[in-house]
Amino acid sequence: MLIYGGPEQGPWAFVVASSPFVAAAIVTTWLLVRDWTRPVHRGQAGARAARHARLTSLAVGTLLAAGLSGVVGAVFVADVLFGRGRVLVVLPSLCVAVALAAQAAGELTWPRPAESCREADVSRRTVADLEVDGLRVATWWWSGLTLVTLLLCVGVQHGPRTIARDLPGGLQDYAQPFPGSYYAVPLTLGVLGVAAAGELVLRLIVWRPAVSGVTREWDLSLRRRSARTVAGGVMLTSGLVLAATCLIAGLSVRVLGQGLTDPYTVVGIGLIVMAATVLVTSVVLLVRSRIARPAVAAVAVGSVLRTAGR
Repeated sequence: MLIYGGPEQGPWAFVVASSPFVAAAIVTTWLLVRDWTRPVHRGQAGARAARHARLTSLAVGTLLAAGLSGVVGAVFVADVLFGRGRVLVVLPSLCVAVALAAQAAGELTWPRPAESCREADVSRRTVADLEVDGLRVATWWWSGLTLVTLLLCVGVQHGPRTIARDLPGGLQDYAQPFPGSYYAVPLTLGVLGVAAAGELVLRLIVWRPAVSGVTREWDLSLRRRSARTVAGGVMLTSGLVLAATCLIAGLSVRVLGQGLTDPYTVVGIGLIVMAATVLVTSVVLLVRSRIARPAVAAVAVGSVLRTAGR
């Protein structure tokens, strides 16, 4: 028994299953870039740095929107679930990897001070100063739950992409696609790779040169904007991967059920509910990170670097 894309349900099953992810990609991408539309001006160096950071984040947001939405189109164009499924499952990770590469390029090309005499705070900064620990924790939770879900699916699979149920008379009922071993390896590599790459880019933001002629608080606020874009995009993608894994597994298990109280039906519906919960939670966390603007605590001014002739 095929539950997707086969002659029984047709391509509209893909539309129903994929529409929440498209909506989440569009809405959350808008949230990723919304606060970069506000004008920022704090002297020549500050304006130049803010402009560079804004353009980088807009590029990252555009890549995320195009990439995550394009995943759904790939299902129809390539019929990936029945021939090239491994390509589909790594597309979200590849999309966010390209976006992270764009952010890394922006950090590595950060504008250097052009003044002959400049002031810049050189206090030591850490990732904790970026105030994105909540998004980072959510990312690693989603990644861990994805790995646990894949491990359980591999344990109960009938084949690399199928799950089966024994019926009376020695018969078996099959359902696919199912996130078994065929998908588990590329998904695992993609999820862990994206989480690790996100941590690396956050450290590039910490290591970026300080903006000259501005206070430490203003410089930190600019770094936190970039960090929210990076951490939010990685967390969103990790959540979408987990939600998609649970949704596909849940629909396959549910279709094997023979009544509302059947264990297969109960487990299948539970996985579908989990998928919806993860999706909604990811969106809520992202919205909170973009709307909440924690006040910057007063910090003693660190040592000041004064350089002439550079």
